[in-house]
Amino acid sequence: MHTDSNHIYGLVKYNSETIDQEKVFLINILDHHHWEILYADKTLMRVKYGQPYLPKPSFNEDKLRKDLSRIFLKMTPDQIDHIVLLVKEAEQEQHGTMLLIAENAEEESQRLSNQSTQITPKYLVPSILKCLTAIDGAIILDPKGTCFAIGAILDGMATQDGDPSRGARYNSALRYTKTLKSPCFIIVVSEDGGVDFIPDLKPAIKRTEIDARINTLNEIAEGELIYQKFQRKYNDTMQWLSAHRLYLSDQNCQLINDLMKKIAEEARCDDADTSRLLYGSFSEHPEFDPQKYYIDE
Repeated sequence: MHTDSNHIYGLVKYNSETIDQEKVFLINILDHHHWEILYADKTLMRVKYGQPYLPKPSFNEDKLRKDLSRIFLKMTPDQIDHIVLLVKEAEQEQHGTMLLIAENAEEESQRLSNQSTQITPKYLVPSILKCLTAIDGAIILDPKGTCFAIGAILDGMATQDGDPSRGARYNSALRYTKTLKSPCFIIVVSEDGGVDFIPDLKPAIKRTEIDARINTLNEIAEGELIYQKFQRKYNDTMQWLSAHRLYLSDQNCQLINDLMKKIAEEARCDDADTSRLLYGSFSEHPEFDPQKYYIDE
């Protein structure tokens, strides 16, 4: 519908290639009480039930590529390229969708057969995906891009990591990944255009970064333990280790705990008014996985 905001002139076909985009604002009606305004083919704002919000930025393609290679160790660069193309297509779905990539996709599609639509295994390409994203539920495929089921309702145990503000699609994906034992990765496209990766892996680090901090603690423990002399180095080291608990193996945690105990027992404080920071003991994080969180050196 063509309007100058005061008068309606009729129904027209809009072609961005033949019209000066700097003179046109587009208002797209997305759903009931849900619309967006575009300028030069860029979304400026969306409004849902009277509440304006800014569109979320596109997904981080570099992170997606790295996360896929960390979760599915046998994925080839070509397979990763293909999954990225599928995610770019899914991102365009205005009503949201979900892609479940599972190493045991065929077995999972059979297990969820009562709450999904199984299909003859088919290599999924963007043009086919475009026809499937409007179907409610998840699309199940393996890391090679072969689709086994559509419209799957994912199950899973309740988890404390849930977020009520994120909606049912996001939380069901979160519960599912916490329950499934084999490697899986879910791409959740929300109705407002945002894309979430579940699990959302933290960056990988080098083992030597951890070794360096443990060596620092060892140097402190073997040195002259006067608190005023080593407190800054000790606190900086402990704060780094506390912020990186996810990356610590059980062996790392035992070493750190032993060194903390030794330093605490032998350190001497010459100033009675000096306060000391105390740090809780370390234990291996439930999600610790050296294959995911260590960079090969």
